[in-house]
Amino acid sequence: MKFSTIANGTVMKKLQRTMSVLALFAFSTLAYAQMPSPLLKQPQQVPAVNSKALEDLLLCKPTHKFTRKSAERAFSELGLVRRQDENYYPASKNQNVAVFGATVIDASIDDESDQASLSVRVDRSQDDVAKQLGIKKQRVNGPFGPQTVYRKSTSQKSYIEISPASSISPRAASIDCVIF
Repeated sequence: MKFSTIANGTVMKKLQRTMSVLALFAFSTLAYAQMPSPLLKQPQQVPAVNSKALEDLLLCKPTHKFTRKSAERAFSELGLVRRQDENYYPASKNQNVAVFGATVIDASIDDESDQASLSVRVDRSQDDVAKQLGIKKQRVNGPFGPQTVYRKSTSQKSYIEISPASSISPRAASIDCVIF
């Protein structure tokens, strides 16, 4: 009798240990599967920083005409920094800066002549940006003769223009507010 009781007790202890190990494994797997992604140390996407102030300036409305100071303030709000080439870029490669839902590649201000312009280059095509902003194609006289561009007059002395920024990327567009 004693031998069978000891054997049954040993078997029972082994069975209990096996069940404990299986239960521990099952619960730890479930806990790991339910952890939020930041706790799993997966790469996180940086949310885009939007600037209503810069978007208002780019729309080139008479009530929101830009000055160098207002444009620099809007760039600063977005985290764009000025580099030696006088253009403004996102402060770091991980920073996602957006206007009109498109990621900003770079921006510039040109107010040295009688015509001032505020330009922002984005990672979307000119067709997509123009469609979103409701700007139609117009035939204008360009530096090399007549050309078709997306342009909308916003007052007698200003307009917004969407053009390709092909020097940056085939799908990039430049959004320009021009005051003359």
